[in-house]
Amino acid sequence: MIIVTGGAGFIGSNLINKLTLKKNFEVVSVDQKNEQNKSYFLKKNLKKILPDELESFLKKNIKKIIAIVHLGAITSTTEKNLKLIIKNNLELSIFLWNWCIKNNKRLIYASSAATYGNGINGFDDREDDQYLSQQVPLNLYGWSKHIFDRLIFKKKTQPPQIVGLKFFNVYGPN
Repeated sequence: MIIVTGGAGFIGSNLINKLTLKKNFEVVSVDQKNEQNKSYFLKKNLKKILPDELESFLKKNIKKIIAIVHLGAITSTTEKNLKLIIKNNLELSIFLWNWCIKNNKRLIYASSAATYGNGINGFDDREDDQYLSQQVPLNLYGWSKHIFDRLIFKKKTQPPQIVGLKFFNVYGPN
């Protein structure tokens, strides 16, 4: 089973549609907009849960889950509510990261090109704390992704696999 947070969004729904084409994958969409965006999904009987149900769902399905793809976040670059950004973009990411470590599961998460700020320090993904500390995101969304990137970079304990994807501009169906 693969859990996809933000599954009813643009990237999440396209990923789910690709994964569900493979018959050996059970995929679960975690999203507030699962019903609103149900037309995005090719598979009509897709398992969908709300974010508030995620923690109990994870507990009940530990043995089935092989990976979490964490795409869920407040992605608005104009969001000004810091508490909302921290709750949705940082606390959930940290919870999932810790859960994956504890349960020995893979984690793939969405970072963002917004972490690079205006690009004055380049667009390199060097795993160098000094380089990372020089990045200055231009908004709270980019800041939240940058903080999580730096947090997990500094930790010695990691899930069996962790991958951060820095999306730039994306386009396509949904």
